[in-house]
Amino acid sequence: FRYWSGEELRNYTCCGILADIITFILVTVFANAAHTAAAHTHTMTTARQPAVYLYRHIQTSQVLVSFRKGMKSKILNQILDQTARPPRLRKDHWMPVVAITGFKDVRSAQSIHDALLERLRKRQQCKQNSPDHLALPKRLRTPVEQNQLSEALVSLREIVQRFLENKPSKLKIRWDGDNIFYNMAKSKEAEAVAVARYGKEEGKVYAKEEVDWPDGIKHTTLVLKRGRTIEDYKIKY
Repeated sequence: FRYWSGEELRNYTCCGILADIITFILVTVFANAAHTAAAHTHTMTTARQPAVYLYRHIQTSQVLVSFRKGMKSKILNQILDQTARPPRLRKDHWMPVVAITGFKDVRSAQSIHDALLERLRKRQQCKQNSPDHLALPKRLRTPVEQNQLSEALVSLREIVQRFLENKPSKLKIRWDGDNIFYNMAKSKEAEAVAVARYGKEEGKVYAKEEVDWPDGIKHTTLVLKRGRTIEDYKIKY
């Protein structure tokens, strides 16, 4: 045993403090790196959970197809007729009708999204170009042209049916309302389109025929807050 000199004590104390500082820095760096990696992993995991949403305008029944629960203004470009396009996106005017989840990857959701828009546009063109429709005055044609809901839901059922052909599925469709939109989608054809194709009498009869949803889909209720905001905790995007 010996006494340490003042110089030795100062050197030892300085080394100890320096070691503590280095240890603190290393622990902080590794902790931040671990947090960043965990956040990145979470992002990658949730990114593999795509969904497709249908929104309807509460006044005109125009339809928008979205990948997100929260829409952005540019989505209004889906409405090709600029005279019928709302000047801005008022979220209190657009209500969710359907949320489709359970896609295995983004590509599957993209195919449903694109096919739905394409089929909806073709039905709109068929309806708008019929002689009976063109014979109507402008003030009567406009609400018929803007109402896209029935055409969108029938198109959705057809596309999902084709999508599921010979494929196992985990698709889940969440519906707003008490089976109103679910049953509307079962119509063999939207009435306005059927009338344009087959004439008034035959078209109305044809539109009343029903087609069941394909097997392999789970249908459930879409949880909404105040009737317009998706609150379902199981839907992250």
